[in-house]
Amino acid sequence: MTALSKRARILKSGRGRVIVAAACLCCWAASAYCDGGFAGAAGIFPDIDGWSKDGQPGTYDPETLYEYINGAADLYITYDFRELLTMNYEKGEDKGLAVDIYRHDTPRNGFGIYSRERPTEGNFVSIGTEGYYDQGILNFVKGRYYVKLAGFYLEEEDKSLLTRIAEEVAGRIEDEAGFPKPVICFPDSGKIAHTERYTAVDFLGHAFLHSAYSAEYEVQDESLTLFILEGDDEEDASKMVESYLKLARDKGREIAEPGAYYRFEDPYYSSGGSMNLKQGGKYVWGLFSDSVPLYEFYLNEIGEALATNGLIGGDRE
Repeated sequence: MTALSKRARILKSGRGRVIVAAACLCCWAASAYCDGGFAGAAGIFPDIDGWSKDGQPGTYDPETLYEYINGAADLYITYDFRELLTMNYEKGEDKGLAVDIYRHDTPRNGFGIYSRERPTEGNFVSIGTEGYYDQGILNFVKGRYYVKLAGFYLEEEDKSLLTRIAEEVAGRIEDEAGFPKPVICFPDSGKIAHTERYTAVDFLGHAFLHSAYSAEYEVQDESLTLFILEGDDEEDASKMVESYLKLARDKGREIAEPGAYYRFEDPYYSSGGSMNLKQGGKYVWGLFSDSVPLYEFYLNEIGEALATNGLIGGDRE
């Protein structure tokens, strides 16, 4: 049994069938090049001494992605997945390696899908923007690209080979490394490492809230979720705030304005305390908490960081 057939047997989910379409491959290379991606699609996959590539790269788009990852396709499409390029490698009768490169429309969506699959605790590596390794797996994100490597029967060379190939692929991706700016605006104090996430739609289950970055915190035995909503522009951000306030009022909640922010009870989320919400430009940020020192500290810290990073005016608007 070849390494590729063993891979198909292990995955058991239809991922083994690779669609090789020359026209699609050319389109992928051209579109990636035009929007700052790869100079050539096939060239992104390095040659590996002692290994052979199993034919040409396979390509998938939003309409065919389900053929490769089945039930997970909808989640990727939520993050504006554009195209997948995949390559299988083989060595001898047993060893196999799969390299999957998912291209999304923007770096925030590339980070978003990565953040949905990233573990809170793990063996994190400095490849691309960030990656993590586990036996037989090395995944990383860089710009719009989410790259997943899977090794089969690599034994003692598992980590070293996956790391080397991941670094080579990352070096061929022209997007810049680095987290989206709102991610670095979360204060360090009390933050749980590797809990930053980007939610593409329906943050907190509300259809009017979207494009939300969030991070988890533990402070004074209290669990907090801090978030930053990113509107398309200032008007869009104001609409999100107005819709949230309208929901609260329609459900009989009072809106307090103790400072340059809003404080009210979310009709559907009360266990974490009251919602504290503030807007500046196209950004809205906040957290659930009843502790005045905590929520005022974090509202101010996020506002300062957004201003420092040039995302809102220096007066925190």
